[in-house]
Amino acid sequence: SGERHTFSVSVPHRVYECPEGANVTMTCVQTGSKAHSEDKLWDTWLFSPHSQERCHKGAHPRGSGHNNSTLGVQYTEKGNSFSITLQNIKHRDQGKYCCLLLELNKQKVEQGAREFIYLNVVP
Repeated sequence: SGERHTFSVSVPHRVYECPEGANVTMTCVQTGSKAHSEDKLWDTWLFSPHSQERCHKGAHPRGSGHNNSTLGVQYTEKGNSFSITLQNIKHRDQGKYCCLLLELNKQKVEQGAREFIYLNVVP
């Protein structure tokens, strides 16, 4: 068909300001469509404590790339949005959170989109 489908990721809220000890859920929303209906969508969250720095591959929030209740990290997907929930946030959770969405066709990345959110932790 020669038609290029593209998707992007947006954030309803760019900055979250939360007191220490609170729980926070940060959300990213996908818009647009996959290039091929049979492709898989894969989403992940990356973290950098430095807000000016890029998020690096493998640098997951609290060191966990999957739901981990002992670390207080939960990932949720609902419809076209995906979220991360951090329980009992501490000052060390402050920083830049990058949500990354990739379209995979037989392990090959067709297209990708990313967006970022800042978390400020106040005493």
